Amino acid sequence: DQLETRARVQPQEALAQIQRDAPPPGALDDVALNAWRLIGKLHLRLREHAGVELAVEQLDRLARETSDPGRRADAMLASACLRADELADKGPLGRADALLEEVSALGEPRGVLRALRLDCLQVHASIKEGQGQYSPALKLLQAAVREADQPGDQPWRRCELRRTMANVLRRAGQVDAARSLNAEALELGRQQGDKLCQARALTVESMLVQPPDPANRELAALQGAIDLARQAGAPSEEAQGLANLCDYLLQHGQYEQALKLAEQALPLARRTMNSSAEEVAQANAGYALIALHRLDEGMRRVRESIDRDLRLDDLVGASEFLSDLARYLERAGYADQAVAAYQELRRYSDEVAHRSQQRDIAELQAGFEAERRRQERAALLEDNQLKEEQLRQRELRFQFWFLLVRSEEHTSELQSRVDISYA
Repeated sequence: DQLETRARVQPQEALAQIQRDAPPPGALDDVALNAWRLIGKLHLRLREHAGVELAVEQLDRLARETSDPGRRADAMLASACLRADELADKGPLGRADALLEEVSALGEPRGVLRALRLDCLQVHASIKEGQGQYSPALKLLQAAVREADQPGDQPWRRCELRRTMANVLRRAGQVDAARSLNAEALELGRQQGDKLCQARALTVESMLVQPPDPANRELAALQGAIDLARQAGAPSEEAQGLANLCDYLLQHGQYEQALKLAEQALPLARRTMNSSAEEVAQANAGYALIALHRLDEGMRRVRESIDRDLRLDDLVGASEFLSDLARYLERAGYADQAVAAYQELRRYSDEVAHRSQQRDIAELQAGFEAERRRQERAALLEDNQLKEEQLRQRELRFQFWFLLVRSEEHTSELQSRVDISYA
């Protein structure tokens, strides 16, 4: 638990420590399973894919060689969760989603590995969110919140999960619910003295501020998030905060300052392996360049962020970048390019809507099939119960006949003894 808590702020140092204390080769216990889970998770965060592959191999070996069925299922789940998380980083999201759907049949991890269950729920929710499947994502996060609220879990998870869930609610258009849940997250962070959690909750708070904003609450939240990230010693979160502040400056027409801030955020995001902050900072630099009439350079940089999301099959993320791109192109007077961006945005929006419709149809069909199977099972159960009743009645008849025969034999024997006595 201490290592996982440390890894939130210092992933490189936490990884070095756990590798120093790594279980011996061939270990098949829960300590080894949890160690390889965390090693793989940290390598993935640092985008060290060879290290992820090594952790997956060790978890697969543990699953093959352990004699404990529960530990085998947990090792398979941990391996699948790492592979899905890596697929989500490389793309496409659909394959990662299918992998986690498949291993969900393994059931929930044992109580000794609650962190594994929370990891899998969060990874799966993130993948669903990236596909625009907000309802399934929220269901997964609700399950994670219930789990994290149980006694004995790391307190920071309660804050982080609420903040994550609030952000999904925001993207789904449920602003009031998001604002209420994020306020819970912020208060939990303050109670625990967790500056990193507070910084992340303030970032979500800044996104929930709606115009008009005469008190500059959005700016205050953004600056507060950066200050808290620095106090927490979390450069990755600082990079995210700088990228978000850059977006604020763009919206208020401060293009030179926005470009300067984006260029400041980019190397920090790359050094800390924060691909989300890097993507946002790169796009914001592009928007600023377009606003400053450096069209070709700006388009190239925004396109890098859009293409990355398309490689991941994250049409929702790509659509958000395209929407902003079209708006800044139009504002800068590039009408033809703006129209092209809006047309591309329409294609991806239609595809997201089509996928949503297909998903609804699939869920409806799945519900129909489930009801049909339930009815078949009920009919089979009723048939089996009827057969069992028939067998029971036949057995009772057999017992009755047996007792009747025994009774007749006993009566005959008594009669014989009476006859003998009279003789």
